[in-house]
Amino acid sequence: MRFITCLFLLAAVAWPVHDARADSKAMKILKKYEKKYANYKALYVKFKLYVQGQHKATMESRNRPSGQRLLKLLYPGDVKGMQILVQSQNEMYIYLPAFRKVRRIAGHVRNQGFLGSGFTYDDMSIAYWSKSYRVKMHRETAKHWTLDLKAIPGKNTLYTHIRIRIRKDIGYADRFQYFNRHGKNYKTQKFLRYTKCNRAKTHCNPARIVMIEHTRGNRKSVLKNIRVKYPKRYSDRVYSIRYLLRSAN
Repeated sequence: MRFITCLFLLAAVAWPVHDARADSKAMKILKKYEKKYANYKALYVKFKLYVQGQHKATMESRNRPSGQRLLKLLYPGDVKGMQILVQSQNEMYIYLPAFRKVRRIAGHVRNQGFLGSGFTYDDMSIAYWSKSYRVKMHRETAKHWTLDLKAIPGKNTLYTHIRIRIRKDIGYADRFQYFNRHGKNYKTQKFLRYTKCNRAKTHCNPARIVMIEHTRGNRKSVLKNIRVKYPKRYSDRVYSIRYLLRSAN
């Protein structure tokens, strides 16, 4: 009986060590993904937004690996010229051509659907999840790592619980699942048809990003890339309110 008790105590000590190693591995995988995700000097993307198959908008985006982004709407006419400046995950501005003014996007607005889609304003910002989430290995298969992320208390995050599936062959995510506080998966984001991922250090983009809202009858919103370029750099002035006003005129 004493021998069995000792074995039980040893097992109880060993299990947390195994979990710690798994969590450490999960964090390394996440950070490696973040590094690949931001592996460019400057990125230009022109894309179309569809909601339930209907073309809602055409936009172009100028991105920096730091997370800064300037988004400009080209279509339709009633929103043409509208621009969104992302300075950071918590600082965003919008230029409204009808009023010729810049307004800061309030925190309670950032979690709303953009142009009636399943994508929110916060989804436009490039997140570095490892800074705001605790990470655990949820599952590993021959083709994927699936990481479970839960927000660190006190961190300003839109999503409290995310599950990210990363492809082993290219190191990029092909699925995000978003969970509410009750553990229900209410939204899923898919990254489809990656291109130019044949070299380990080459940044690549999915041809389509699909957001599925499970609480709205699996309503689909799709971002379809039309053009992708990698300029040498974008100047600091591009990501300023002054530039936002000047470029709109």
